Amino acid sequence: MAEYDPPHIKLHGTEISERIMNGPAPVIKLEIWSNRFQRFIYKCLQKDPANRPFAKQLLFHRFITYNRDEGEVQYSIAEHIKKGNVFLNKKMEKLHHMHAKSAPKYRCF
Repeated sequence: MAEYDPPHIKLHGTEISERIMNGPAPVIKLEIWSNRFQRFIYKCLQKDPANRPFAKQLLFHRFITYNRDEGEVQYSIAEHIKKGNVFLNKKMEKLHHMHAKSAPKYRCF
């Protein structure tokens, strides 16, 4: 969801269930995210519970501990969200522009 579309958005019905159960865990694809954030999300999304850290352990991840207090963690997350919003807005503008170019032109009388 960091990239604004759920993983496997293009799949339907049983394809989604099959991919979730048997496919690899979702990954962040965009290069706009910091390395710390990418590694943090990677750990959070481990499918095998034996490999996935507990929430208490994640509190000691560098993405969290790099910040001195809760406010800084919130600020860091907010900055990542802003970065994602800028990316999404550019993506939406591009799609809108592409659609506007291909849409038929009608004259109003």
